[in-house]
Amino acid sequence: QIIEKTNSLAENKQTKAEVASQKEQEAQKLSQDQKKEKVVLTDLKRKEKKLNADIQAQKKKANEINNKIERIIAEEIRKAEEKRRAEERKAAREEEVKEARENKSTRSSSSGTGSRTTKTVPKSTPSYTMTKEESELSGSFSGNQGRLPWPVDKGFISGRFGVQSHPVLKYVTTNNKGIYIQTPARSNARAVFEGVVTQRFSVPGSNNGVIIKHGQYRTVYANLTDIFVSVGQKVSTKQSIGRIYTDGDNDNKTELYFQIWKDRSILNPEGWISR
Repeated sequence: QIIEKTNSLAENKQTKAEVASQKEQEAQKLSQDQKKEKVVLTDLKRKEKKLNADIQAQKKKANEINNKIERIIAEEIRKAEEKRRAEERKAAREEEVKEARENKSTRSSSSGTGSRTTKTVPKSTPSYTMTKEESELSGSFSGNQGRLPWPVDKGFISGRFGVQSHPVLKYVTTNNKGIYIQTPARSNARAVFEGVVTQRFSVPGSNNGVIIKHGQYRTVYANLTDIFVSVGQKVSTKQSIGRIYTDGDNDNKTELYFQIWKDRSILNPEGWISR
């Protein structure tokens, strides 16, 4: 019995030693896992900081582009309105001269009878009217809503219009004033409708852009390197207007920034291009 009891105690002792060894190994593994988790967490925080910094840089760049485009379009409209007012003033002066001549002629013909007649011409209220060509172009552009060709030959929408949540970071949003279309490297941007090139512009660090006027509508094509058209040139639908920038430091990402405006109002391009 003593021998059996001694053997049993020895077995229990061995079992306890094995359990203690196993617990020690588990503790070591847990410590290693915690160290790895800490390294991963530190790496994620570092990447998150970099990602946040990249997002802020992209937002700043997008704001610079949007502000530049908005200023250009506002200036174009201001000049058009100024030109219209100048034409109205010129027409009014010509009407006054014509009225004065008619009144003088009337007074001369009625001087023998002693009567005097004054002709009153109602003044027209100033109103902006587009030229016939601009009106027809606007109507044609508007009539093709939802059927306009894409501004690239091949591609997909990589950034949608309006406020969008970030796919990775919580509580991070972007407010896109247009859409981003990703396309194969060395692709060209093309006009979605016939019109006249009114602007070629550039933003430091954001490449170049083109604005095409279609009556009271405008389309904007940004993030271009080479531009194939000049200001004042008439372009046709699907005509190539410039080479889209390819970012060699970002997996050759080639992305066009595209906008549609109606006068001073910005529109969602997704509702205008064909699906």
